[in-house]
Amino acid sequence: MVNFVAVPVLSTAFLFTVVTIILYINIFRGSIRVKSHLFWIWLLGLVTFLSSILSYIINVINVFELIEQAGDISASMVSTGIRESLLYIKAGLIVFVVSFLFWGIAKTIVARR
Repeated sequence: MVNFVAVPVLSTAFLFTVVTIILYINIFRGSIRVKSHLFWIWLLGLVTFLSSILSYIINVINVFELIEQAGDISASMVSTGIRESLLYIKAGLIVFVVSFLFWGIAKTIVARR
């Protein structure tokens, strides 16, 4: 089953990856607007992480609504739903950490020029 919240998180992560590669190439080419490029690398990583937190909250709410509708439910089903929700936060956090590293490396290179 495809989670409707996973699509924005995954598409944001893909968009971040593509835009970061383009911006990184422009930074190394000596583009005029380097500070703007650095800002976008940081911002896209942050948006990906925040959208993953939003997907987690929505998924947990959905899990508890399903529990309420079903009445009695096993703990393994609850843990499976929460575990799947945490996967999006893990993916968003990985993207944010990578963007933060790219941002720091690029900022250091620009400062040394």
